[in-house]
Parts: sequence; structure tokens; C-alpha cells
Amino acid sequence: MGFRSTNGNAFQLEVDCEYVEGNVVMLQLTWLYTAILFSALAYPVCAVAQISEHAATESADMVMARYGVVPPLWTSYIDHDLDRWQYIKALWQKRSATEKQLGREDTDFGPWLIKMESALAGRRVWAVVYKLTLPAGERAFHQNAMAFIDADTGVVLALIEPEGYPRFPK
Repeated sequence: MGFRSTNGNAFQLEVDCEYVEGNVVMLQLTWLYTAILFSALAYPVCAVAQISEHAATESADMVMARYGVVPPLWTSYIDHDLDRWQYIKALWQKRSATEKQLGREDTDFGPWLIKMESALAGRRVWAVVYKLTLPAGERAFHQNAMAFIDADTGVVLALIEPEGYPRFPK
């Protein structure tokens, strides 16, 4: 590439086409590689870490064992959508409203809801739902329990023990 004077005052730009085409291709490749590099570097930051279902169950099992929920006697499953919690939450809300309608102070369900909602707020939460397995013909009064696990860290945030009381492990 260079300049040459055609009439003394005006300059004409001489361009080596191979040189310009090569630079354009290099520039495009540079942008492509830069985009790939930044995508690769940004991916771990943007990606949401998530524990395995097995790790969630193990974490919940350790905490629930303190409350008598021993895994061989209990079956469990992971509730990603918190459907079971929504059902229990609706029951607690209904019982809280009933207490207020009867003119009594709600000392259980309302405060439980507030504590539970604050423990779960702002997190991706899975519930490990437990059901007591009984031989045919046997019955138990308290046959359900639930542990709430932070899906990113595996920490047990809260649990509902078999008797229905919420607990908040530290």
C-alpha cells in the first residue's frame, strides 16, 4: 500500500488487494477467537453450579437421622418443583387463617411460615421428601418428613420433621 502523486497536488491511494484481504481475514479471525475466549472464560461465572441429586439426598439423610428419619426405614425422592412444600404451605396458611377466625393467636403456623419462607428466600431449593415404609397392615401417625436443600451448595436450609414441626439446622 502506498501513496503516489498524480498531478503534484492530488494523491492517489494504491492498494495491494492481497494485503487488505489478508488483514480483513486476520481481523475477522481475531474477533472470532476473542469472542470464543471471552465466552469460555465467562461460562463458569454465568453457569449455575448445581449439586447432584445423590449429594442432596446424602446431605438431607445426615440431618434427618438426628430426628429419627433413618433411610432404611424411609423412602425418599427429590422434589425439584417443591410441589409437596406448596401443599404443606397451603395447609399451614389455612390453619393460620382458622386460628385467626376463631379469635386465637396463631402461635404455630403463621410464625412457621415466616421462618420457612425467609430460610428459602433467594435460593434455588430442592426438597427431599421422605415417606415411612411400613409393612402391610401397619399404620403410623407421622409418616412424612421433608428436608430443604440449597441446590447450589448442598446445605440443608430447613426441614419438617415427622411430627410436622419445622427445624432450621445451623
